[in-house]
Amino acid sequence: MEKRKYSVNFHESFLPDLEHISRLLDIADNYDFLSKEEIFELTGIPTGKDSGKVEPHIMYANYMGLINVEKESTKYKLTKTELGNIIWEEDTYIQEDITKYLCHYFLTSKFYGAYMWFEIFRKLQIYLGNEIAIEYVVSEIKKNFNIKNESTLKLGPFNGTYNNENSLASLGLITMGYEDSKSNRIIKYFFNKKKYDEELIYAYTYTLLKDLTVLDKSRKEFTINEIFNDILWNRAWGLDEDESINIFEKLEETGLIKLNKQLSPITIIFNCSEYEILNKMYSLLI
Repeated sequence: MEKRKYSVNFHESFLPDLEHISRLLDIADNYDFLSKEEIFELTGIPTGKDSGKVEPHIMYANYMGLINVEKESTKYKLTKTELGNIIWEEDTYIQEDITKYLCHYFLTSKFYGAYMWFEIFRKLQIYLGNEIAIEYVVSEIKKNFNIKNESTLKLGPFNGTYNNENSLASLGLITMGYEDSKSNRIIKYFFNKKKYDEELIYAYTYTLLKDLTVLDKSRKEFTINEIFNDILWNRAWGLDEDESINIFEKLEETGLIKLNKQLSPITIIFNCSEYEILNKMYSLLI
């Protein structure tokens, strides 16, 4: 899984459609460099001369950690990551919640994902809480990305990610709603809190490993402050800190990690590799 190269408007106003992502996984590893027109012929993902869904979905699949992308001129070579391979084998059409959570996690990752998704879903919650007025989101994104013209900031793809059933809406991570004040109606994001899910044990562990390895690949021990404040792991999962600690204790019971509660802050020591976790990722599904 390669670290990202990023353009704010890579999405070209298209939200991520999981069926299109699945079709890209289907052709990854099987061809050399392909033009977007050739990818259209193979997958049926629509494209045009100046716009279309092929190129944005290549980038979505890359930010979700499913494919690596090489580009030569206007052609792309797609290869599956280790995660992409497991997902293709176990959940080809991306229907299981665990697969959708993994796609969401890496799409919002500080290191692997799309910056706007990271900023809104993980970073802004630190300063603005679990209920955020969209006007503040627009203001922060414009400032952080040095966007002068508001019309170039398109939140539609982000909104669609969590509100469209062809994308990640079934996870129930974000609700969009209104809050009436005396003078006007405020449109808000409501980030929904989640609880421990036993089927996600290996997904919790894998995502921790991947982001913390980028933070410092020389270590196997990390503080919970690094987890909560640097990679913002719990924000992606919709977990508060207490529920996160509960999950870490569950992971310790399975032998995947060791908690050192004698230190302040608490540290986590990994007793597993990402490859071990990948092979068990779907083993707990009923």
